[in-house]
Amino acid sequence: MSRSLAPLTRSALGLAVALAAALLGGGAGVAQDGGSALEQATKAAMIYNFGRFTTWPNSRFDRPDDPVVVCIDPSDPLAPALAAINGKQLGARVLAVRRTPRIDHSCDMAYIAGPSASDGFLSSLADRGVLTIGEAPNFSHSGAIKLVTIGRQVRFEINQQVATAAGAHLSSNLLRLAVAVR
Repeated sequence: MSRSLAPLTRSALGLAVALAAALLGGGAGVAQDGGSALEQATKAAMIYNFGRFTTWPNSRFDRPDDPVVVCIDPSDPLAPALAAINGKQLGARVLAVRRTPRIDHSCDMAYIAGPSASDGFLSSLADRGVLTIGEAPNFSHSGAIKLVTIGRQVRFEINQQVATAAGAHLSSNLLRLAVAVR
């Protein structure tokens, strides 16, 4: 049995992202990779919302209150913004951010950047139940959710086949907000 999802409207997700970015201290400053602190906070808020509007089979977890673990390499410029949302509620579970250079099946979601985002690695994670998120140019070929910057907005594309292969069920509301669904 899966957790139930609360309805999400386009304006509610937009508001949630804006509020999360504001709460995470976005605005001034520049992230290590040259992106703004607000952009990094927005990406972290989006990843949080992906967790809120995704369900996994209960068999994925040992206990009903086990956290949803999102993994990120500690050297990634997004790691500090993602760490700021550690412990946030995702329905009956909480989001646990794990900074680790080893991304594996112990993660429920994983942000994969740069050369680590090879098709083979992404496919192996999906086969082991990990919902993958990233930004590499061809990420949506083998990754589940690709963050894309359009103008000054951060949006996302979804590869539903990969998400399904990972055992993740994405809310229809989340699918409607994507700029592309494959």
